[in-house]
Amino acid sequence: MSDAEQPYKFDPSNAARLENPERLKWLPPQRLASLLDIPRGATVLDFGTGTGALIIPIAKSHLDSTFYALDEQPTMLEILRGKLAADPLSNVVPIDPPQARGLVGTIDRVLAVNVLHELTDEELGFLRSLVKPDGFALVVDWNALVERPAGPPAEKCYTPEAAGERLSLLGFKVQPVGEFTYHHAFVARPV
Repeated sequence: MSDAEQPYKFDPSNAARLENPERLKWLPPQRLASLLDIPRGATVLDFGTGTGALIIPIAKSHLDSTFYALDEQPTMLEILRGKLAADPLSNVVPIDPPQARGLVGTIDRVLAVNVLHELTDEELGFLRSLVKPDGFALVVDWNALVERPAGPPAEKCYTPEAAGERLSLLGFKVQPVGEFTYHHAFVARPV
């Protein structure tokens, strides 16, 4: 595998889907936080944050850490900024890709949920460059082997084996860390 399985990005007109309470059952923020193993005072980046539905509850339980919420789509960042204006959370910072370039090599943990199938090799390389040498990315993506009520078609996703292989080929040492109802998950450390 050498590039994105699905060459188009999530459509912001479907942002309400990211707020679906069922999604939080499939991807419980507390379980994601546990897998991230966030050290005190850490710097965490949510790569493809969307509306911030996952990173906000994680950030609320780690007020001593800084959470950058990265998205390339201005509409998603506006939705997130609106949520933060209504319920302020000073440790969440919405950013766009040009702002993220200033964070290369400074991130303790990257959370990358439902983006692996969309990312080009170049984008995955950028993700890898953000992580400190002793940090890691938690990569959670749709499992092509599991029938599911949401997400892209199976042929646009990775099996756990193919996901691990792609991450390895792009400079990560990968460790499977379990599965969710419709997703596979890896800790990916830059090598």
